Amino acid sequence: MLELDRVCAAYNRHLVLNGISLRLKSGSSGCLLGASGCGKTTLLRLIAGLETPRSGEIRHNGLVLAYAGGGIPVEQRNVGMMFQDYALFPHLRVCENIFFGAPKATAWVRRLTELLGIGKLLRRYPHELSGGQQQRVALARALAPEPALLLLDEPFSGLDPERREQLARDLRGLLLERGRTTTLTVSHSQAESFILADRVGVLHNGRLCQWDTPFELYHRPRDRYVAGFIGEGVLLPGCTLDACSVETALGIIRGSRPHGHRPGTPVDMLVRPDDILHDDDSPSTALVLGKAFRGAQFLYTLSLAGAEQVLSLVPSHHDHAIGQPIGIRLEIEHLVLFPRYNPGKPPAASPVAGDA
Repeated sequence: MLELDRVCAAYNRHLVLNGISLRLKSGSSGCLLGASGCGKTTLLRLIAGLETPRSGEIRHNGLVLAYAGGGIPVEQRNVGMMFQDYALFPHLRVCENIFFGAPKATAWVRRLTELLGIGKLLRRYPHELSGGQQQRVALARALAPEPALLLLDEPFSGLDPERREQLARDLRGLLLERGRTTTLTVSHSQAESFILADRVGVLHNGRLCQWDTPFELYHRPRDRYVAGFIGEGVLLPGCTLDACSVETALGIIRGSRPHGHRPGTPVDMLVRPDDILHDDDSPSTALVLGKAFRGAQFLYTLSLAGAEQVLSLVPSHHDHAIGQPIGIRLEIEHLVLFPRYNPGKPPAASPVAGDA
């Protein structure tokens, strides 16, 4: 198991990571999401041994890799890392880069080059490759030695979206099949992280807001930041009626479990686009304010009777004009509620999050 226990890191006096704690089971995959500058890459560098934590501990399979002021040397950690800038050796051919630190011409390496589509590039030098090709070579080099712990910094950012998601699926299947390597990835792409990872973490201002399954992050975000960062949706004003229901512009909505707020509490309810279904036979209607074509679906912006707005994903053969009313119905199984903003007082975290 990879364990981070209250890890802090700083550059000069600037605290970059503040009390990061997480666990990742051996052989599983995790991913860290967050805006630029939130500390994602720094966290990978701490685990790899390229930086030293100010406080806290990093352990892998019970062995302390790093602590305040020290740790195991980089070369003794059995950690592989793919850098965001690839860091290929310019004087070595592709095959020599891949074989650096790994047995030559093994079945595993041949499979990697086939999966990544670089089999015809093995005799070339890095400067003869495109950025996307260099990225795939760097990924092959990190995977070739089959390290106990694999760290990937934006491994698919240089690829086109279709190739990126397909490669993420292929890599996920390959890692699950081998089951030998624990993987931690840094990414800006939620789609990639949801494909790759058993656990996903959201970093913000050096803190880990939530470390959870992709499903829990999307459906039960712990706070407003995670709710806004993961997926799409709106926060609809409402008021709780009892332990399981809330009244909003969508009507009275009852969840499948207690929401944790007292009756009569002003709240904001998270409503995702997939919570609002198009239904021509529904007596409830909303006005189309805007729409974005996404191929198989439209993302509609809808206005409710009280002027509040919601989003709805609708199959694209339902092409409605802006200004047209359409029938809608709700499919909300659990309520995600946050206390209403109080001017001068920061919002509290919602109690509906999944296990960290």
